[in-house]
Amino acid sequence: MGVCCSKRAPRSQLNGAESPAEQADQQPEVKQSSEALTAQLSWIAASSTAATDDVLVIEDSEDKESWVSAADVPQLDEDSLKEQSLQACFSKQHTSAWRSIFAREWSDRFYELHGGVVHRRRALNGDVIDTFSLDGARICVEASTPSESSQAYIFRIEKDGKAQRLSTQDREIASKWVLALSAASSYFHGKAAEAAEAPTSEDAKKMQ
Repeated sequence: MGVCCSKRAPRSQLNGAESPAEQADQQPEVKQSSEALTAQLSWIAASSTAATDDVLVIEDSEDKESWVSAADVPQLDEDSLKEQSLQACFSKQHTSAWRSIFAREWSDRFYELHGGVVHRRRALNGDVIDTFSLDGARICVEASTPSESSQAYIFRIEKDGKAQRLSTQDREIASKWVLALSAASSYFHGKAAEAAEAPTSEDAKKMQ
């Protein structure tokens, strides 16, 4: 089964309005308030209602091509899914408003991907603080953004109305993870579609 993918305009173009984050970017020296961060997270959740059947959403950029291609997402079967094994450090954007006031908005976290399941740690070889399956998840790729020294590659893992926004300055690592996450999500998406199309016991009786 092919990967379900859609292209979406940058978040600043959705509904013809700028996101709270992009409005804040125009004032780089002003630290976000708890209200601003809450508005930003609410805006992201609202903008993610489109294309709910897509496992990979690539947000367009007016002046550059996306840093990842849906055509490169591998097709997994049960065996290849079990063989998935990745580790990487990403900067994770905090989702609680108070963290933006009393601590940095982004913090380094260590992620692992094994067999379609993501694990998160605060420190390398530290305790696992979060674990979730990619079953029902969607990966959203944001346009790369310039930082002081290089480009930042940002993507979001969205599931059950929540989003983990991750960033790295290493394009190879970002691409590898987006493709692997999308492949696992696509596998689960395909299995769910097969189950939905399979005849029920009642249907089988009617066919007899």
